[in-house]
Amino acid sequence: MTDFAKIGRPRTTCAFLTGAAALFCLAAASVADVPSHLTATGTVSPAVIKAGGKGTLTVKLKIASGFHVNAVKPLQSYLVPTQITIGGLPGFVFGNPVYPVPVTIQEGTDKVVAYQGITVVKIPFTVKAGAKSGKVLGTVDYQACTTASCFPPTTAKFSTSVTVK
Repeated sequence: MTDFAKIGRPRTTCAFLTGAAALFCLAAASVADVPSHLTATGTVSPAVIKAGGKGTLTVKLKIASGFHVNAVKPLQSYLVPTQITIGGLPGFVFGNPVYPVPVTIQEGTDKVVAYQGITVVKIPFTVKAGAKSGKVLGTVDYQACTTASCFPPTTAKFSTSVTVK
Protein backbone atom coordinates (compact mmCIF):
# COMPACT_ATOMS: atom_id res chain seq x y z
CA MET A 1 0.00 0.00 0.00
CA THR A 2 1.28 3.46 -0.86
CA ASP A 3 2.00 5.88 1.95
CA PHE A 4 0.43 9.01 0.45
CA ALA A 5 1.64 11.08 3.41
CA LYS A 6 5.20 10.69 2.10
CA ILE A 7 4.19 12.19 -1.23
CA GLY A 8 3.28 15.49 0.41
CA ARG A 9 6.50 15.97 2.41
CA PRO A 10 8.86 17.03 -0.41
CA ARG A 11 6.27 19.50 -1.67
CA THR A 12 6.02 21.06 1.79
CA THR A 13 9.79 21.60 1.77
CA CYS A 14 9.50 23.18 -1.69
CA ALA A 15 7.08 25.80 -0.38
CA PHE A 16 9.97 27.73 1.21
CA LEU A 17 11.90 28.05 -2.06
CA THR A 18 11.33 30.66 -4.75
CA GLY A 19 11.61 30.90 -8.53
CA ALA A 20 13.46 28.24 -10.51
CA ALA A 21 14.59 26.43 -7.35
CA ALA A 22 10.95 25.86 -6.35
CA LEU A 23 10.05 24.57 -9.82
CA PHE A 24 13.01 22.17 -9.79
CA CYS A 25 12.09 20.98 -6.32
CA LEU A 26 8.47 20.32 -7.30
CA ALA A 27 9.49 18.48 -10.47
CA ALA A 28 11.99 16.31 -8.57
CA ALA A 29 9.43 15.53 -5.86
CA SER A 30 6.80 14.63 -8.46
CA VAL A 31 9.07 12.20 -10.31
CA ALA A 32 10.66 10.65 -7.22
CA ASP A 33 7.36 10.09 -5.44
CA VAL A 34 5.25 8.59 -8.21
CA PRO A 35 3.85 5.37 -6.76
CA SER A 36 3.00 2.48 -9.08
CA HIS A 37 -0.73 2.56 -9.71
CA LEU A 38 -0.64 -0.29 -12.22
CA THR A 39 0.95 -3.72 -12.27
CA ALA A 40 1.05 -5.88 -15.38
CA THR A 41 1.41 -9.63 -15.77
CA GLY A 42 1.49 -11.73 -18.91
CA THR A 43 0.48 -15.32 -19.64
CA VAL A 44 0.62 -17.32 -22.85
CA SER A 45 -1.92 -19.89 -24.02
CA PRO A 46 -1.64 -22.60 -24.95
CA ALA A 47 1.16 -23.35 -22.48
CA VAL A 48 3.11 -25.29 -25.12
CA ILE A 49 2.94 -24.14 -28.75
CA LYS A 50 3.99 -25.98 -31.87
CA ALA A 51 6.10 -24.18 -34.46
CA GLY A 52 3.66 -22.88 -37.05
CA GLY A 53 0.94 -22.63 -34.39
CA LYS A 54 -1.06 -19.76 -32.99
CA GLY A 55 -1.52 -18.51 -29.48
CA THR A 56 -2.66 -15.65 -27.33
CA LEU A 57 -0.68 -13.45 -24.98
CA THR A 58 -2.97 -12.25 -22.20
CA VAL A 59 -1.84 -9.12 -20.39
CA LYS A 60 -3.58 -8.50 -17.08
CA LEU A 61 -3.48 -4.92 -15.83
CA LYS A 62 -4.23 -4.43 -12.15
CA ILE A 63 -5.10 -0.78 -11.57
CA ALA A 64 -5.08 0.43 -7.97
CA SER A 65 -8.39 1.22 -6.30
CA GLY A 66 -9.46 4.84 -6.75
CA PHE A 67 -7.43 5.26 -9.93
CA HIS A 68 -7.95 4.79 -13.64
CA VAL A 69 -5.76 4.84 -16.73
CA ASN A 70 -6.79 6.38 -20.03
CA ALA A 71 -8.16 4.10 -22.72
CA VAL A 72 -6.07 3.18 -25.75
CA LYS A 73 -8.10 5.76 -27.71
CA PRO A 74 -8.87 8.66 -25.34
CA LEU A 75 -11.60 11.13 -26.26
CA GLN A 76 -9.28 14.11 -25.73
CA SER A 77 -6.06 14.42 -27.76
CA TYR A 78 -4.10 15.76 -24.77
CA LEU A 79 -4.60 12.59 -22.71
CA VAL A 80 -1.92 9.88 -22.66
CA PRO A 81 -3.29 6.60 -24.05
CA THR A 82 -2.57 3.24 -22.43
CA GLN A 83 -0.44 1.25 -24.87
CA ILE A 84 1.12 -2.20 -24.72
CA THR A 85 4.32 -2.90 -26.62
CA ILE A 86 5.84 -6.36 -27.06
CA GLY A 87 9.60 -6.77 -27.47
CA GLY A 88 10.94 -8.75 -30.39
CA LEU A 89 11.08 -12.50 -29.87
CA PRO A 90 12.63 -14.18 -32.92
CA GLY A 91 10.16 -16.35 -34.77
CA PHE A 92 7.05 -14.80 -33.20
CA VAL A 93 4.68 -12.42 -34.95
CA PHE A 94 2.40 -10.51 -32.58
CA GLY A 95 -0.88 -9.06 -33.81
CA ASN A 96 -2.61 -5.92 -32.61
CA PRO A 97 -3.67 -5.87 -28.94
CA VAL A 98 -7.40 -6.27 -28.36
CA TYR A 99 -8.33 -3.88 -25.57
CA PRO A 100 -11.60 -4.17 -23.62
CA VAL A 101 -14.38 -1.62 -23.89
CA PRO A 102 -13.44 1.25 -21.54
CA VAL A 103 -15.69 2.81 -18.92
CA THR A 104 -16.76 6.46 -19.14
CA ILE A 105 -15.76 8.64 -16.20
CA GLN A 106 -16.79 12.21 -15.45
CA GLU A 107 -13.76 14.42 -14.64
CA GLY A 108 -14.94 17.93 -13.89
CA THR A 109 -16.78 19.07 -17.03
CA ASP A 110 -15.11 16.43 -19.24
CA LYS A 111 -15.93 12.81 -19.85
CA VAL A 112 -12.99 10.45 -20.30
CA VAL A 113 -12.83 6.82 -21.35
CA ALA A 114 -10.59 4.71 -19.15
CA TYR A 115 -9.81 1.35 -17.59
CA GLN A 116 -10.22 0.58 -13.88
CA GLY A 117 -9.64 -2.40 -11.60
CA ILE A 118 -8.60 -5.56 -13.46
CA THR A 119 -8.30 -5.01 -17.21
CA VAL A 120 -7.43 -7.83 -19.61
CA VAL A 121 -5.84 -7.24 -23.01
CA LYS A 122 -5.46 -10.10 -25.53
CA ILE A 123 -2.70 -10.16 -28.14
CA PRO A 124 -2.82 -12.89 -30.80
CA PHE A 125 0.43 -14.27 -32.17
CA THR A 126 1.78 -16.87 -34.57
CA VAL A 127 4.90 -18.95 -34.19
CA LYS A 128 7.04 -19.38 -37.29
CA ALA A 129 8.78 -22.64 -38.18
CA GLY A 130 12.14 -22.82 -36.44
CA ALA A 131 11.11 -20.57 -33.53
CA LYS A 132 12.52 -21.46 -30.14
CA SER A 133 11.23 -21.16 -26.60
CA GLY A 134 11.96 -17.85 -24.95
CA LYS A 135 10.75 -14.96 -22.89
CA VAL A 136 8.16 -12.45 -24.05
CA LEU A 137 9.03 -8.97 -22.77
CA GLY A 138 6.46 -6.22 -22.75
CA THR A 139 5.76 -2.73 -21.52
CA VAL A 140 2.60 -0.84 -20.66
CA ASP A 141 2.79 2.92 -21.14
CA TYR A 142 0.08 4.65 -19.12
CA GLN A 143 -0.94 7.66 -17.06
CA ALA A 144 -2.73 7.00 -13.78
CA CYS A 145 -5.41 9.47 -12.72
CA THR A 146 -8.07 10.08 -10.12
CA THR A 147 -11.17 12.11 -10.94
CA ALA A 148 -9.29 15.16 -9.58
CA SER A 149 -5.76 14.88 -10.99
CA CYS A 150 -3.25 12.80 -12.95
CA PHE A 151 0.25 11.53 -12.22
CA PRO A 152 3.09 11.84 -14.75
CA PRO A 153 3.06 9.18 -17.51
CA THR A 154 5.09 6.08 -16.70
CA THR A 155 5.79 2.53 -17.85
CA ALA A 156 5.16 -0.88 -16.26
CA LYS A 157 7.13 -3.90 -17.47
CA PHE A 158 6.09 -7.54 -17.64
CA SER A 159 7.47 -10.80 -18.96
CA THR A 160 6.37 -14.39 -19.42
CA SER A 161 7.91 -17.53 -20.81
CA VAL A 162 6.71 -19.31 -23.93
CA THR A 163 7.53 -22.93 -24.75
CA VAL A 164 7.79 -24.08 -28.36
CA LYS A 165 7.86 -27.84 -29.13
